[in-house]
Amino acid sequence: MFRWNLTFGSPRMTSIRISVTGLGLPGRTLTTGYLVVDAKNYSRKIGKTEILQVANYLKPQGAGLVGLIFSRNGGDAAGCAHTLREQWLIHQKMILVFDDVEVESMLSAKEDGRVPEEMIGKKIEHFRLSI
Repeated sequence: MFRWNLTFGSPRMTSIRISVTGLGLPGRTLTTGYLVVDAKNYSRKIGKTEILQVANYLKPQGAGLVGLIFSRNGGDAAGCAHTLREQWLIHQKMILVFDDVEVESMLSAKEDGRVPEEMIGKKIEHFRLSI
């Protein structure tokens, strides 16, 4: 079961608490104080270089270990997928890449009263099963 909890601190605090459970690892919860988001307005698909740029910001004692990349066309099949797996397996950094279609689906879900976070859960589940 996937669960994505997003809670904000007091109005004076700037941190976000994110807990992701159901990552396919027994007893594993991924918790981060901040969410690193990178928006790429490229006409091409992103690859290894762009993944590593975000990965450099992800540190347990700093921004945390969760990053989202929003790219017009998503990631390429070779470099992007391999680098995402490598960052997860070796460094426990969860980086998700969303393309325009996925973002539009989440916005439509919210507009229709559905839960857009389910798409994030499905993306994590698909990623974990592909390893």
